[in-house]
Amino acid sequence: MQDFYYSIIHNVLDSRQHRKRIYRESLDTIKELMKNATFNLKKDNAVLSLHGDFSIVGDIHGNIDMLIRIFQRLNYPNQRKYLFLGDYVDRGTNSIEVIILLYALKCLFPDQVFLLRGNHEFMEVSRIYGFYDECRIRYSEELFNIIQDTFSYLPIAAILNDTKFCVHGGISQKINSKADILSLEKVSDIPNNIILDLLWSDPDPEVQGYKESQRGSGYLFGQDAIDYFLRVCGFTMVIRSHEHCQDGYELPFGNQGGLITVFSACDYCGQNNSAAVFNTNSSHENKLNLTQYSPIDRSKRIQIILPDFILEYINKKNVFQYENQFEDKDLIRQAIDQETKSLIV
Repeated sequence: MQDFYYSIIHNVLDSRQHRKRIYRESLDTIKELMKNATFNLKKDNAVLSLHGDFSIVGDIHGNIDMLIRIFQRLNYPNQRKYLFLGDYVDRGTNSIEVIILLYALKCLFPDQVFLLRGNHEFMEVSRIYGFYDECRIRYSEELFNIIQDTFSYLPIAAILNDTKFCVHGGISQKINSKADILSLEKVSDIPNNIILDLLWSDPDPEVQGYKESQRGSGYLFGQDAIDYFLRVCGFTMVIRSHEHCQDGYELPFGNQGGLITVFSACDYCGQNNSAAVFNTNSSHENKLNLTQYSPIDRSKRIQIILPDFILEYINKKNVFQYENQFEDKDLIRQAIDQETKSLIV
């Protein structure tokens, strides 16, 4: 079964190396992947309890090249644990590839890849903002519905190392204890309850308490609301995504404000923004390492470094003589435009 996933991953990476080659997987293969991904996602609780060091990734929004850059810089999930905060689809042009790559990796490394649900992983949203049209034009409406079914099994939030609350959007005024969070269950449709708030809300330093959001769902919440949430739940920090950040991250309440926003789709909707990923360090509980990525230069050829497990698969099966397979990986890595710095929160 491993070869099934290896083949899918190789096809995605190969399609990005050869930009003129349109990614095309058979619908039967994708259906099988969705079935297996659902099997693995069902095993994850609605609220994950995770321990160890993780790379925390914000919105991807169909930017497959940015997702590949993250793996190439930080290593694939066979060597590193990942927590994704949702919004894999819409806005960008390659949501299908993003979902397929993430699900294949989840099936291969179920204890290394964890995928939370974002507000765009609901039919009511992704039918409007691009994913439906991408599926319909490239495959069929059937594919859209098949992938939508898998979203019902995505977890809602994660508690990392007992102290960090990780979620797509924000917090809810309906939460008054950790027990309120742990009682959450996965849902199919957008609910009008705590989950709606967690997936749609945003921080605002100008707000006292909570205020209705201009998004039409969720709330804006202030520093006092975060302070209360952290105190009654026993957390030290909230890590969330959901909002475009020009530098790839923001500290809306300052360095000691207890909340970080991370956004991992560079050049989002043509805005020429950077992207970022946060990496936890369990030996230094309050230290997060920030990996920051500048916008992709589309005039340059995409440089792909195949992970070792895919190279082994290629060599074993002799399925494809990969172009530049023996190039110096260090030289290719130097061409991946990124910078790394530490941030104390």
